[in-house]
Amino acid sequence: MADVDFNITMTRYANCLGDSDRNTRKTALKSINNDIAKLSIQSDGDNIQSVIESTIFKPLLKTLSDPVEACRDRSLHILNDLMDTLPQPYALIPYTVPILAQRLGQQDIIEKSEEIRLLEVQLLTKIIEVSADRTRLFLDDFIKILQRTLVDPHPEVRKSSCNCASLLAKTIPQHFHQQSKSLIAALCSSISHQHSKVRISVINCIRDVIQNGDNKSVDAVVSHFAQRLFDRVAAVRLAVVECVGSWLVNLFDRYSYFRKLIPLLLSGLSDDVSEISERAAALWDTAGKQFLQENEEELKDKIDFLQPCPAHYPRGVQRPNLGCRTLMYRNLNQILPAILNDLTDWVDETRTKSVQLLQIVLLNSEDVITQHLEKCLAGLYRTASDELVEVVDGSVRCATLVGYFAPMELWVKHLGDNLRQRQQSVAVLKITAGLLRGADPSLFVNYADSVCQLLAESDIRESHSHSYQTALLNVVEALILVTFSNSTEEANISEKNVPGSSQKCLPECDQSVSKCESTDFEVSNSVTTISHSNNRSTLGFNLFYVTMTVYGLAKEDAVIELTKNTLLKLQRGLGLSTLQDLYDEYTELLINELKINHYQWTHYSMEPAIFDCLLINCGPVLCSLLDSVVPVIISSLNIERSVELRLEFFALLYRLCESTRTHNSQLRSHALALIQDGVSPNLAWRAGRTASALRSTALTCIWVLLKHHLVAPSELLSISDILLPRLSDLLDEDSETTRLMAVRVFNRLLSSCGDALDTDALHKLYPGLLKRLDDSNSEIRIHSCKTLYVYFNCFALPYNISLYRAHTEVIYKTLLIYLDDKDTIIQDAVYNVLLKASDLNDELLKDEINMVMSKHRDQCYCNRLLEALDTKIKSPANS
Repeated sequence: MADVDFNITMTRYANCLGDSDRNTRKTALKSINNDIAKLSIQSDGDNIQSVIESTIFKPLLKTLSDPVEACRDRSLHILNDLMDTLPQPYALIPYTVPILAQRLGQQDIIEKSEEIRLLEVQLLTKIIEVSADRTRLFLDDFIKILQRTLVDPHPEVRKSSCNCASLLAKTIPQHFHQQSKSLIAALCSSISHQHSKVRISVINCIRDVIQNGDNKSVDAVVSHFAQRLFDRVAAVRLAVVECVGSWLVNLFDRYSYFRKLIPLLLSGLSDDVSEISERAAALWDTAGKQFLQENEEELKDKIDFLQPCPAHYPRGVQRPNLGCRTLMYRNLNQILPAILNDLTDWVDETRTKSVQLLQIVLLNSEDVITQHLEKCLAGLYRTASDELVEVVDGSVRCATLVGYFAPMELWVKHLGDNLRQRQQSVAVLKITAGLLRGADPSLFVNYADSVCQLLAESDIRESHSHSYQTALLNVVEALILVTFSNSTEEANISEKNVPGSSQKCLPECDQSVSKCESTDFEVSNSVTTISHSNNRSTLGFNLFYVTMTVYGLAKEDAVIELTKNTLLKLQRGLGLSTLQDLYDEYTELLINELKINHYQWTHYSMEPAIFDCLLINCGPVLCSLLDSVVPVIISSLNIERSVELRLEFFALLYRLCESTRTHNSQLRSHALALIQDGVSPNLAWRAGRTASALRSTALTCIWVLLKHHLVAPSELLSISDILLPRLSDLLDEDSETTRLMAVRVFNRLLSSCGDALDTDALHKLYPGLLKRLDDSNSEIRIHSCKTLYVYFNCFALPYNISLYRAHTEVIYKTLLIYLDDKDTIIQDAVYNVLLKASDLNDELLKDEINMVMSKHRDQCYCNRLLEALDTKIKSPANS
């Protein structure tokens, strides 16, 4: 009876669903929904299903096209409930799927409501769940629908469609295989959706679709997966890693796609998020172990006789298992060219990711990289000149790994060719430093001498470029480390530098392959180091030569500081106690090397700057080498040499004289030669500002030599006939600095010579000195007065006034003019000079004062001078 009532009720509802009034249809749908929810079909479910199929099912399907959205919504909920309630829901599928295909599978969107489309896709998913294998009968309709819904404008529809496609692929894989390729285009277009959750759903869907479908579709999605590795959302990148890791293990045709999948997974090892890098490492390890199991027979010898981790292996880096390494060996020739190509990509992120990937590839390929050494180094040379610091640093770390694994004789030969062919290339030097840091010290002994000599070649070590100098110093430091150091100093390759190489990121290796504990450049007890022999001294000298070249040419403070640190490392590497010991060891050798062609030096030569830097920094050892140094300085001050070069050496001479360590008998023994043969010829007048600057500089050098009493009076007297006339000419120079310095030099020179100078020679000096009293510069006037005071001390007494009266009158008359100067300081100074000048003839001076006294504005100084002269005349000493 209940079944009859249920039948009648459902029939009435079915009639109401066809009514034209929307409220009637909505009420009927609500009632059907309530009744379905209350149904208990455990007793007679087949009869209930029969009633529903014969009464309301088809009207419900028609309601999916109802113009009222609420009616369509209610109908979909009822159909979804029926799939859960009826004992044989698959019987409804032949009617439901075509209707849904009509609504969702058309070129244009028929269903305008996003929420309704979402419910329809969810209904499709429910149909797959309840139909299982029977879904194959409607596969074409499912594919047709999913092709549209996977690119639906509504994000939730796309996500639900991805779930539906994944479920379809897993449910009927043997049938889905034929149609899977039809969904790839839609999935690829959605993989870059703006919502991260949509992207994650698409990636997971692609994994299931290709794994259970046509594996050839891997080719179509690899590029999209590569882009997603740059996704800003970590969950998206993790989804890519999970997908690729699953394919490496489970994909049926995975052996054909190892070359494309391995780079994607290994890229995850360099991810900034530790969760992703750790997961990628675990998946890579699993893939390697599975590959080893699947090829156990082929790799039996390698497995049975597994080689231990090499003694020279990057410190703190866990070696990949044999399966991982074998996978890389077999696919390297296809993986490496693509990576090297991406190293020059125009997108910054691509280059950065590529160089990180290359590090991991090198770590897994080990010595197999030898087959690709030339191409690999060529790619690294290009990358090392990149504008991104991360890319450059990564390329240097790659070079270090190449130095670890590639045979040394090959890359050393390659090194020499490139340093000579690509002169002044910063990139080549950076890669060279990386290669050297990866070298095995026990083997590098055989190549150290040739590499150091190569670096010491003038075309390689000489450059004014800041970046080139820095790179060159890095090479020197690497050579010091690998050639001399027995310490455990870490190199560029360590677990913090190789992406995904730490213990946390790499799973445990085979039992026979433990973590390599050797340091990067640690030399074990069995390593043959370079002894303190001639060979060691030669290596040290070449490195010292290169470092001092950079030191001399460096202009940037950062480079100078780096050079000092390099010298300290060289000193420690050679086992010397102090930096001074290093200079003591090599300064003489370097001076002898530099002065071989010093006659050919010009302003553009590099050697003068190196020579200058060496002398200034070498310390006390310079005192014992002046016999070699002074001839070079004198030769470089020759007037035939360029003005610029002479200015540089005048500056060097000034600093050497000012340095307290050279104020000794050794320099005194050379001072006369320096003045007579080097400095004095440059005092001669020549036209031009540059020549004027040169005379001023030369004069300064004479001043500093005299100031420190490095020239004996007898020596000065011997050259006075040459020096004094040139100094007199300099008193009329246009440059105030030169005039002032000339007056000061006169003062010092006259003080040193005293009364040893000839009276006639002295009379030739006073016109220039008196003229300086009228100088526009007050300081020059004051110093001229001081010099004149010393000047009158040089006359031998008694003075022959009858013979030299004319000179004396000119001197007195001129000085009396400036006794009435407006500047009281000048008046005081001239007063003292006249008082001293009265020693020549005080009576003549009194007569001259009386003659001009009435013309003075202020007669005070004249009166004082007369009083002082009277007192002097009456004094017993004068009588």
